[in-house]
Amino acid sequence: MDQNTFKLIDGTFTPADAKEVLLSLISSKIQFNQMAAFSLQERQNADVTHHYQRVAELRTVKDAVLDIINLAAAEGYELNITGDFSISLVPGKNEVAEPAPARQLGQNPSEPEHYLA
Repeated sequence: MDQNTFKLIDGTFTPADAKEVLLSLISSKIQFNQMAAFSLQERQNADVTHHYQRVAELRTVKDAVLDIINLAAAEGYELNITGDFSISLVPGKNEVAEPAPARQLGQNPSEPEHYLA
């Protein structure tokens, strides 16, 4: 399948700004995995080992990032940060219904006319 790559972070940051950007991103991923684990356990009694492993990995990453940021701050450096992410389609674990045909604007009589231009 085709792969699409997007630039998430690209720039030079002060230690304070780098800390805010990177820890926000890492903390968000930690929270996502914690909530996913909780939800899967509560609703499906599913195995959530992967989520707990990912949280542990992300906490290790967070500590390493903080060490680098603190070193940069102590030594008077800024940090050049680049981060891309890629998305590609892979077969799903569950069978998915046939996708609905693409709908063209104007096919729904309840759409406002200004969307038809």
